[in-house]
Amino acid sequence: MQAESPISTIVGNSAKKVQTASAGAFWLIIFASAAIILAGQAYAALHKGINWDEFFHYDLIRRMAAGTLTSTLQTFFTHFFQWLPLLPGDVTDHIRTARIVMLACTAGAALALFGVARCFASDKAAAVAALAYLSGGFVVSHSAALRYDPMAALLLMGALWLLASRPLRALSIIAFGALVGLAAMITIKVVIYAPVFAGVAWMRWRESKNKGLFMRRLVASALAGLAVFACLYAWHSTFVALAPVSADVQTVESAGRVMFSEGFIPQRNALVIQIIRAPHVLLLIFFTFWLLPKASLSSARKVALLGMLAPLVSVLIYRNSYPYFYVFLLPPLLAATTPIMDVALKRSGMAILAGLMVVVSVMTSYSEASSGYRILQGQKRTIAAAHALFPEPVSYFDFAGMLGDYDRALNFMPSGWGLKNYRRRGIARFAKEMEHKTIPLLIANHEVFTRIISDKEIRSEENLDLFEEDAEALREGYIHHWGLLWVAGRHIPPGHEPLRVNIRIPGFYTLEDSSLRIDGFVHQPGELIMLERGHHLIEGRNAPATLRWGDHLSTPSATAPGTNPFQPLY
Repeated sequence: MQAESPISTIVGNSAKKVQTASAGAFWLIIFASAAIILAGQAYAALHKGINWDEFFHYDLIRRMAAGTLTSTLQTFFTHFFQWLPLLPGDVTDHIRTARIVMLACTAGAALALFGVARCFASDKAAAVAALAYLSGGFVVSHSAALRYDPMAALLLMGALWLLASRPLRALSIIAFGALVGLAAMITIKVVIYAPVFAGVAWMRWRESKNKGLFMRRLVASALAGLAVFACLYAWHSTFVALAPVSADVQTVESAGRVMFSEGFIPQRNALVIQIIRAPHVLLLIFFTFWLLPKASLSSARKVALLGMLAPLVSVLIYRNSYPYFYVFLLPPLLAATTPIMDVALKRSGMAILAGLMVVVSVMTSYSEASSGYRILQGQKRTIAAAHALFPEPVSYFDFAGMLGDYDRALNFMPSGWGLKNYRRRGIARFAKEMEHKTIPLLIANHEVFTRIISDKEIRSEENLDLFEEDAEALREGYIHHWGLLWVAGRHIPPGHEPLRVNIRIPGFYTLEDSSLRIDGFVHQPGELIMLERGHHLIEGRNAPATLRWGDHLSTPSATAPGTNPFQPLY
């Protein structure tokens, strides 16, 4: 055997050192890029305004604590945040704290994505896929949103990692069941991941040496998931005010009726903007579809990858494929692109690719933080003004639960889905609620309110109309006070004829501007008048007068915010 020459040894050692240094540089770029991207998202999470859906989810947390939840499904996440209302500060401070928890969930989902992806390709390709996810357009904007999407993505990708890479023994089966069962309790959207798990299960079965044993363990894993879901459902239902099964049947029926009934690509604007913000995601998915049939992979692995790409179809038919949905959608899609990425990485510069991801992500985060800071400050001023008007908690109407710590009278969002269910049930919910509850405050933070109670004519592409009984109750029950805040009251026009008014919000009212005779008694401006719920006769209308709920409610001296009441989705 011929001994190696000194020159060959030196060259070989040098090549190994270069390869090691190159690998070290690669991982340094990956970790640095991920850290910068997540730091930018954390900065935006703490500085931008609150989206209406985040207020709504916080309101669910409050309802959980108050024992007024009305549905078992889609509300389990509230158990993890019962500590949130106990923190100092207002609701915006609490939500921004929760955002950091959600950002950690998104980072965990990226780590699980890496674990799944390396079952199909190299560690380098898997790392790039995880980085592509963290910088994936709307993921940058909503990675920290107080919604269940980041939590569900973390749980499902963790379960997928167990199914794809771990032996299905007792501990793995229990862990798989816990993750899937918990994810199903957090959101019914887990069904979108069904083909993902089916494809990977098929691959593992085909590659298993003992197919019968693997199938039995796979069935045990599925049963463990069902058992965990059933146990959590039964436990969580004890916290729900209404009969849980009937309420949840209505939730599922409503979701099925509305979620897939809005035509082809219902959120096409969001899809277009997602593509513009994250062209690298589109390119990776496109080349995967194009090159996968030619890839040197087994048919079982190709089936698994196609199953991981299948959730993409939901964008074409799912009504709620709004920007935040991409946090939930993208992990399996990007994990499926890694075999093709393995080829691409050999032909492109990693530093350039990672650099582009970092630049785009940081620019998006900074832009949202800069534009959203004014919205955040406007929200804080509105909340502070409401608390100053009503130092003691009162019930109020609004779009999404903006006050957080006060009683939101209706757990109802007059959005497209909400209004369709509202009109289908045929109940004037606002007027009905006012019959048995005193609701002195209305926060007009949605056009469905401003169309009814203001003099401005506001048009919308959607049919945002309440029943006339509800519209009349709001129009006659509230007067403008400051900014978005409307309080219970009535403007009384001058006239010679007696006027009969329906007071729906009982309590003490301050008479302003002019004297009136109410139910036969004369009252002077500045007097405090107790008005019961029901009709009252008003006479002596010599000049315009105002009845304003409360004891001489003060008006903030500061100018009302002129910003959007909520952080836009995009």
